[in-house]
Amino acid sequence: MNHVEKKLKKIDKAIINYQNNIDNLICPVCQSSLTLIDKALQCSNKHTFNFNKKGYVNFINYSNDTIYDEKLFEARANVLHAGLYDHIIDKLIDIIIENFAHFERIHLLDAGCGEGYYLNKIHEKLNDTNTFLGVDLSSHAISKATNYNQDTLLMVANLANLPIANEKIDIILNILSPVNYEQFVRVLNKRGLIVKVIPNANYLKEIRHKLTTKDFDNHMVINLFKAKVDDYQEYNLSQTFDINTRLYESIIEMSPLTSDLSDKKKEALKEFPSDTITIDMKILVGKKRDSDD
Repeated sequence: MNHVEKKLKKIDKAIINYQNNIDNLICPVCQSSLTLIDKALQCSNKHTFNFNKKGYVNFINYSNDTIYDEKLFEARANVLHAGLYDHIIDKLIDIIIENFAHFERIHLLDAGCGEGYYLNKIHEKLNDTNTFLGVDLSSHAISKATNYNQDTLLMVANLANLPIANEKIDIILNILSPVNYEQFVRVLNKRGLIVKVIPNANYLKEIRHKLTTKDFDNHMVINLFKAKVDDYQEYNLSQTFDINTRLYESIIEMSPLTSDLSDKKKEALKEFPSDTITIDMKILVGKKRDSDD
């Protein structure tokens, strides 16, 4: 008989991880504290949130899977695992280490974590004593994020109503995702940092130039970020990669640039593939203000 210890199931591993971090969480319905009861989280008002067998908790009774479907996340996985965004991840890790190297433990939230690629890569590079949380509105995305072998608290939740207690988070990553500054300010502690990644003018220019002649403008996003933080910094990172037809087609499927196109127009776009793609991004960094007006 094999006496090697049997690996924990994903749901059992998640339950242990959530139990160890229960003080960081609140009920998104009534904002009261949560208790672990069997295979669910429950508050004193009996609002109950079940663990999925894949190892996450669903804090809402709907998800945005009609827009962010399985096909999109498969395409994103193809692109991300090709390493096209790894220069962005390397800079994010540098920023985290620069700001938090002297802390024994940090709580990091990836708000809009998608299928978890960025969060997993960062987790691999940082101390295991840290707490990592991933939130996304899409159950498809969070389900895929459970495929990484990491002790991450993964949850289907709305950024406008985070199931996280006040001032529990040290750093929020918001990568190519919608933002909710009211919630971010609430959950960040006094030393907290917001790091937001947005497209720059040449982001996916090989595709953009086929679709529009309009100039790219991200100033409104930047100005709003500046208005919400202190000690603002920004970093510009751009690389152009050689790609094959399969990667080009995956980029077409995953990009917001093409999300409103019909399948027919997408297929027409794929008929003239580019052999290069430019990943041009801006990283915005700011500290939580003592008070937010």
